[in-house]
Amino acid sequence: MKKILATLLIAAVAVLTVGCLSFAEKQYTWQIQPDGSGKGTIVYRNIFSSGNTDDDYTADDFVQLINDYLEGETLENETPGMRNVKKKLFVEDGFLCGEVTFEFAHFNEVGFYQYKGKGPMMFYLSNSSETFINSSGDWAGEDFPIVFWPEGTKEFNVVTTMGDPYEEGAVSLIPLYEHWEKTGELPDVEEY
Repeated sequence: MKKILATLLIAAVAVLTVGCLSFAEKQYTWQIQPDGSGKGTIVYRNIFSSGNTDDDYTADDFVQLINDYLEGETLENETPGMRNVKKKLFVEDGFLCGEVTFEFAHFNEVGFYQYKGKGPMMFYLSNSSETFINSSGDWAGEDFPIVFWPEGTKEFNVVTTMGDPYEEGAVSLIPLYEHWEKTGELPDVEEY
């Protein structure tokens, strides 16, 4: 169970924690059926390169985002419980965003737990690089990073943040994304 939780959360954040990539907000949504199966969506809002090094890795970050995560199978390989995964990037309100949709055979494959199949649903937010913002459930707090929902809940939402897009050196990826969308060409980088 712990391995599945860790794998899911690492993979979900890995899309944006490689190199200097970050996001302003991440919204998780899951719908769970009575048999435990379901579907989920993770939306990353305002994806940016943090620029927190002396070197500019913005192009490298963008190439890795496209090659490894959007078009590659890194996310699927790191999160075996996610099936029928679909990924896209888009611009919304002037910010680069990403969306991952998926299905799962049982909720415990995507980080949920319910003791012996009864009682409240629990989601463990184990990624220490994410900061909890809000949820449709009850947040237990920083010292016990679990969100609880009453038994019988069918839709679950959690919103987190990972970075401040206004920190010094933050670089928008929109110019690289727009060029890639228009031409299909990625920036030249030695190795990302």
